[in-house]
Amino acid sequence: KRGKRPNYLRALRSVFGRQLVLQGGLIFILEFAVRLSQPFFLGGLISNITSHDQRQLNVAYACAGGIIGATLLTAIIMHSYHMGIVLTGMNMRIATCSLIYRKVLSMKGTSKVVKGQIVNLMANDALRFDYAATCLHDLWIAPLQVVLVTYFLYRIVGLAAFVGMATMFACAPLQVWMGKMTSFLREQTALRSDARISFMSEVINGIHVIKTHAWEQHIIKLVKKMRIAEMRVIQKMAVVRGIMSSFQMYHTRSAAALTILAYVLMNDRTLTAYKVFMLTSFFGVLGTTVGVFFPTGISLVSECYTSVKRVEEFLIDRLDKPSHSPVDEKFTRRSSDELSDDISTSLLPTFTRIGVAGVKTSDCLELQDVSASWSADLLESTLRDVTMRASAGRLTIVLGSVGSGKTSLLQTILGELIVSKGNVLVPQNVSYASQEPWLFAGSVRKNILFGEEFDEERYQNVIRECALEEDVATLKYNDFTKVGDRGVALSGGQKARVNLARAVYKDADVYLLDDPLSSVDSIVRLHLLENCIRPLSREKAVILVTHCLEHLREDDHVIYLENGRVKHDGTICDVEDLDLLESQIEPPPEEPKMHDDPPDFPALLNDIPNASMSSLVSEKSPYEIAEEDMKKRQKKSSLSAFTSAGGCTSSFVILFFIAAQTFGSASDYWVSIWVDLEEHSYNATGSSNEIIKRLPWSINRKFCLWVFAVLILGTMSVSIIRSLMHFFT
Repeated sequence: KRGKRPNYLRALRSVFGRQLVLQGGLIFILEFAVRLSQPFFLGGLISNITSHDQRQLNVAYACAGGIIGATLLTAIIMHSYHMGIVLTGMNMRIATCSLIYRKVLSMKGTSKVVKGQIVNLMANDALRFDYAATCLHDLWIAPLQVVLVTYFLYRIVGLAAFVGMATMFACAPLQVWMGKMTSFLREQTALRSDARISFMSEVINGIHVIKTHAWEQHIIKLVKKMRIAEMRVIQKMAVVRGIMSSFQMYHTRSAAALTILAYVLMNDRTLTAYKVFMLTSFFGVLGTTVGVFFPTGISLVSECYTSVKRVEEFLIDRLDKPSHSPVDEKFTRRSSDELSDDISTSLLPTFTRIGVAGVKTSDCLELQDVSASWSADLLESTLRDVTMRASAGRLTIVLGSVGSGKTSLLQTILGELIVSKGNVLVPQNVSYASQEPWLFAGSVRKNILFGEEFDEERYQNVIRECALEEDVATLKYNDFTKVGDRGVALSGGQKARVNLARAVYKDADVYLLDDPLSSVDSIVRLHLLENCIRPLSREKAVILVTHCLEHLREDDHVIYLENGRVKHDGTICDVEDLDLLESQIEPPPEEPKMHDDPPDFPALLNDIPNASMSSLVSEKSPYEIAEEDMKKRQKKSSLSAFTSAGGCTSSFVILFFIAAQTFGSASDYWVSIWVDLEEHSYNATGSSNEIIKRLPWSINRKFCLWVFAVLILGTMSVSIIRSLMHFFT
């Protein structure tokens, strides 16, 4: 909406809100109707299983069936819910990656956004949606569940229920604070990761300069320094996560223990199996939601919120907003003032697309007093006061010395430069051949079609017009031969012609050809000009950037640029000093024929002696030799090397995991012993606080309380230490 800042979180809610609400209803039924019924079934089973009355036994059997049915229903509903919520999180991640990808495609070449930030957004930030979605509903289910369980426990153990719940509520502020701290540390980690990845990208791009000046050690120190700063933040976040993950081990255990202690001390009543099992069952229900998913959800949702804000900042970058494209079917001129009424940014209105994508419109383009630059920070524009018009019927040739602004002119037409003044009126369908030929990993045919539908007649005409027939015939699989990365290496001239064929094959309104003739010899150059470019210009608007003057015709539309300005706009006959023009345009060095047309490799191979050929075939690559040497030197297995790298740390980690589980299980087992002793003492003496004398040692309630308290404290301590050890694993 106008006047409001775009909100990516609101956009996600509008798209995926309905799915999340339906999944929330499903988990509501599971948590409040199915799982909360299990403690009641368990209590009914314990109360009636020891009775000799058949009616009570039937109730016990029904309760046992209810427990089994609730367990099966939990598995079924949880499977459906988990599948749905995971798919929703995955869809949010894919949608985010798609938006980032489309944003990258629409970004100008002048963008200040580095590749490392884009990679980090798609690899790390987008992944947070998968994690956060699984725990999202637990953030509102856990508080409601705590309220209901508190009420049920009050009906069972009285005021002692509030003691245990107070323990759980006391941990809530700590969990919220840790969630905020996790979000803050996640943001700091992302900033440091972006800086490190950006720096490494610059290092890789400038590796030749670094090697030439022997800067390796200095670069290594800088990278280590940046990595250490990043690891410090990661270490802090690991500590916070470790403490939060330890809640699942002792959070509900400590609450249940305090409830039992309060019940025994406050009421001086017998601790029965019915009450203990009901109490532990209710706390077990809370253990999963409150002890595991709630703190984890706070952490993951906080991280996801930080990622949402980072993605939002990237998507609403005004300087990289796509060019304004009004839907006009006619060729219209609009002033900058008129356009600024529609778009809030003053840089965008000067670029106008004519027509609708996919619909044929006027075969002409026009620049009206245009000034443009590669960056808004530059004081002087790259192009200044450029006015030109190109239309079908004659070839428009752009001339000029190196650095005069020829490529910048084409980039301005494409919308890559920031237009500060004037209007650029361009048809929707534009085809562009870059100055530097580009091929992707695929066959020659795929590189030419580039997603367009295959038309046999048009395709063969393009192959012939671009002088690729002989080259394709020499390839092993003709035009199905793979080129690009891990493919057949083509010469510079072949790449230039494939690049040109890709642009020509597309049915566009305007063709922008950035110096496609510089990488071929004079014969091929004349063929391309007379058989491909000129016939195309009779029907479509063609702008050709070139240094070649020998093939110009009198009727060609010539635009001569000098220092970003149009010095001449007309025919070649209108140029007053042609010799001066030729002297200022530096012709490119002509590529030797052997680079443009590869030699007959089979013939060359026949000249190589058989002995030499066999030695070449049997010779191993340096990578294979290095791998064999590494295997010979390797004396330890991968497993032993992995375990030895950890030293004694792995032993401590295993020890604390065993100790944490031992303390937790021991506390549960001790409660069962305590309950048995309480009931036995009550039945024997009428008082549960009497000393049980039949055992080898004297045990009373005070002793049971102290043992239980020690086990709970041990569980808490060992769980926290175990969780902190996550950083070292």
